[in-house]
Amino acid sequence: MYTIEIYYDGQVQDTQLYRTLPDENSDRDIVIVTGGDMGINDRSRDLTTNSLKYNVDVLVVGGDLAYDDNLCACYFSWDFYIAEFELLNKMAGRMIPFVYGYGNHDFGLNALPNKVIPINRRGPAALMYFPMHLSKR
Repeated sequence: MYTIEIYYDGQVQDTQLYRTLPDENSDRDIVIVTGGDMGINDRSRDLTTNSLKYNVDVLVVGGDLAYDDNLCACYFSWDFYIAEFELLNKMAGRMIPFVYGYGNHDFGLNALPNKVIPINRRGPAALMYFPMHLSKR
């Protein structure tokens, strides 16, 4: 287990534990839980709570995460979605890696297949919550 301290303005804001995956000499299985096309509902809650039963190492969620459909008024969908995984980390007593892919509902392409969506610092909301995709290389 590793201890991670999160600082802001010179002060520790939070402390989290992180467990690495077992190495090749370990007899412990790697547990990966997958899901997708969930939104904020009982399915996403089931994914997080059932993950604890299996001592999950990694969560992989493949698209249509928060179902905000790239509507500015629905940005809070991401807050609720991420809160589910924060709750999982709290219940597990450690940080669990979260690997995700985007789907059409994360960018607002559900009903308008020919819609052009600019990607910039104002959206889509998925990219504002996970800004590493906005980096210039």
